[in-house]
Amino acid sequence: SGLRLYLISTKMWNHLPLDILTYILSFLSPHSLARARAVSNHWRTCAGARPSSCNGQPPWFAASRNNGSNMSCYVHNSSGGDWYGLPLNFLPGPIRPIHTLDGLVLCRSSGSMDLQLALLNPFTRQYSQRPKPSISRRNPAIGIVTLGPGLGPKATHFRVYVAGGMTTMALGSASTHEPTWDMYDSDSNTWQVMGPIPGIQHNGL
Repeated sequence: SGLRLYLISTKMWNHLPLDILTYILSFLSPHSLARARAVSNHWRTCAGARPSSCNGQPPWFAASRNNGSNMSCYVHNSSGGDWYGLPLNFLPGPIRPIHTLDGLVLCRSSGSMDLQLALLNPFTRQYSQRPKPSISRRNPAIGIVTLGPGLGPKATHFRVYVAGGMTTMALGSASTHEPTWDMYDSDSNTWQVMGPIPGIQHNGL
């Protein structure tokens, strides 16, 4: 009967090996994956470990206000043509997107003058702040370089380079230009001072 087939199907899904279930979930679209994560702890683990290279879905388009004042964003499903509004009321404050990394959004806090990076998944409502740079900077130039798979499951190894900006040396003193550049490495989750900003050469001089 239909009930018996349903019970057999449910039992089959609950007992699939981790690698097979992870591979199946890798083909789900982001909104279907968010629903799958709510089925059980086992499915949540598989969804978090799914390899991004197996995902056959085209990328989605994400948009938010440029001034970072609102606590919501909008995503467009390029396959179905639908728009979704995602509230970001779980965040500690307003953010400004910088770059996308395999389904995650690298962003910075827009509620503080000093640079504070974080990784955001607006579908699963996960938010993780990164360590602050070695030198406190305001409005530095920011560059991102992706280097391939990272150490963790479904992690991308990337580096963030920040250069210049303004810094305050002491309480009450005036802001001055910071002539150095720093590098953040996602695998070690640490910042490193790289030294003075290289000079710009013209005609080899």
